[in-house]
Amino acid sequence: MKKIFKVSVLCFFIISLFASVGCEKTKDYEDLLLAHIWYWDGMTTTSTNEDILNIVALTNALMASATLEFHADGTYTLTLGDEVDSDVWELYNDNEMLKMGEDEMTLVKLTEEELVVSGEAVSTQYGAYDFTMSWKK
Repeated sequence: MKKIFKVSVLCFFIISLFASVGCEKTKDYEDLLLAHIWYWDGMTTTSTNEDILNIVALTNALMASATLEFHADGTYTLTLGDEVDSDVWELYNDNEMLKMGEDEMTLVKLTEEELVVSGEAVSTQYGAYDFTMSWKK
């Protein structure tokens, strides 16, 4: 009977440990997003379409001074000069995906210094193309 009790306690402890580690992971990712204002670092694409490459180059030029700030209430603020855009954000799918408004992106890298997301843009004129956006502390 004592052996069953010890095994049960040990199993409960291990399950509790894994559960708390999983919760901390979510919290850590959220903490990293909320830690500071993010500054635009650039956009890239794997497309070889000249029009898409021009769109990416234009986006990089226009976004050069953009900032992105995540708020604890689940909203974000994207600022570009005098223009301010706000919407909701959410981490999901075990912190692999970041949803900002209606845009869903894969979280490629998130550290204290860098935020990198990738996704797919769809243009009625040029079709679908992949992109990667980078933000720095």
